[in-house]
Amino acid sequence: MHILLLGLAVFVVSHVLPMTGAKPALKQRLGDRGYGAVFGVLSLVSLGLIVWGYSQTEYIGLYEPPTWGRHVTIFCVFAAILVLVSVLVPSHLRYWISNPLAIGFLLWAVGHLFANGDVASVVMFGTFAAYCIVSLLVRPAPEVSSKIDVSISGDVIAVAVAAVIFFIVFAAHPYIIGVHILP
Repeated sequence: MHILLLGLAVFVVSHVLPMTGAKPALKQRLGDRGYGAVFGVLSLVSLGLIVWGYSQTEYIGLYEPPTWGRHVTIFCVFAAILVLVSVLVPSHLRYWISNPLAIGFLLWAVGHLFANGDVASVVMFGTFAAYCIVSLLVRPAPEVSSKIDVSISGDVIAVAVAAVIFFIVFAAHPYIIGVHILP
């Protein structure tokens, strides 16, 4: 659990620090590329520590997920992927959601709490959910250019791309994460 907690701490500190107003000073000191490199390395290190720590943590049950919890998780993960795809595809969803990255990861994190009742999962997904909520409350919504042409075809493309990514994640989940999504 210590490695998981260390990874989550590195993630939270490296992602919350820019919200405090320190980002301009860090960019001035390190330069844009230096700041990006340090942020990228810290993000990768935190991700590696989180994955490693989670995989090494002993299973300690905290609550029994509801039998329908996996279905809620599946819905939330598809919705999360759709919201995240909307960042890249000019769709109506991109304009309806103020901060798609935070909303997408919040859906992913909260969704997983319906299917995982162990301490490590609650700590990990709960930390990501809490970070997303703080991010939504503190960070202003990113500017979306009104010059981007949005049409129904963009919505269809977003849903199709999200569906493809979802089914890849669905199929790969047992091999990458070690957990079958459906029994």
